[in-house]
Amino acid sequence: MAGAARRPATRLFFDSGVFLEALLVPWSASRALLILARHRVFRLVLADHLIRHQADVPILVAALRARPDWLVTTNTRHFSAGVASRTALRICTPKALIAGLRL
Repeated sequence: MAGAARRPATRLFFDSGVFLEALLVPWSASRALLILARHRVFRLVLADHLIRHQADVPILVAALRARPDWLVTTNTRHFSAGVASRTALRICTPKALIAGLRL
């Protein structure tokens, strides 16, 4: 349809665990999301500096600054529903994001 406005791609911020899983586990939801981002179904939002820290504070700060639609993580112990509530970030796992897709 000519002239139809395209809605902007959903912005995703992956933590380092998602990138590692995408690289190491061929049939993972993380890899599927990375492939979909490559095909521009999603837009990856990256931090200027991705510093791995035990408390994950730098990732959280970077995600807050990037203002993504979703922070995608495999670390639900540190990035819990409570963190999502306090920061107003929508946080989910790669598997949950894939399950909720409506393409």
